[in-house]
Amino acid sequence: YADGIINPLSAVDKEKAERIFIQLIRPGEGTEDTKRKATRGEVGEENWDLVEFLANQRLVVTGWDETSQQETVEIVHEALIREWGMLREWIQSNRRFRIWQERLQFEVVKWDKTREEKYLLSGGNLGEAEGWYFDEKYRDYLSDAQGKFIRESLEKRDKNIKEEKRKQKRIILVFAGFSVVSLAFAGFAGWNWIQSEIRGTQEKLYSLVATSKNYLNASNHADAQFEALKTKQLLETTWWQQW
Repeated sequence: YADGIINPLSAVDKEKAERIFIQLIRPGEGTEDTKRKATRGEVGEENWDLVEFLANQRLVVTGWDETSQQETVEIVHEALIREWGMLREWIQSNRRFRIWQERLQFEVVKWDKTREEKYLLSGGNLGEAEGWYFDEKYRDYLSDAQGKFIRESLEKRDKNIKEEKRKQKRIILVFAGFSVVSLAFAGFAGWNWIQSEIRGTQEKLYSLVATSKNYLNASNHADAQFEALKTKQLLETTWWQQW
């Protein structure tokens, strides 16, 4: 019966039906897949006409959620999950995305309550989200709230990168000033010892700056910042600061 409803649809509407139905499934991880209630925003505003058509055909049931103040939709019965072959294929082909999206939604809810930057995605989690977000198919499968959450996380990362580059420039300027200071010591006694100390410190600074830059180029911002902080600490604790 379900095949008879879906097969006559146009190719575009079949794709919309796939998006709708996979949002109505909570994929199991070592357990059975189960149905879930999705909001109008989660299945897509542009897909709601098709939702109403499917409801009229008794494949889904619509309702209202007081908390989100949105219309909702769910599969009419979990027997469809077990017995409907087309749905099983949709579930399998989208399983990785849906498992990730369920985890993402948990993070979205935490962030949405406070809108604090500490709850935004970073590191590997942001890299994974970026991959799904820029996927031609799955970007449209994200709700408005999920898309906004990922975009703000990306903006925060870009802001941190710019700040890191500014720190790198400041370090270079300080390093250039340090070179000038080293020339000023030319007339002091113990020139050879001073030169040795300066060269040693220069080598450490060169190494730290190069390591920080490599981490930055590899998008490893945490380690890049750590190396930059080590550089700052070395500059602040060098022996000439006592002069």
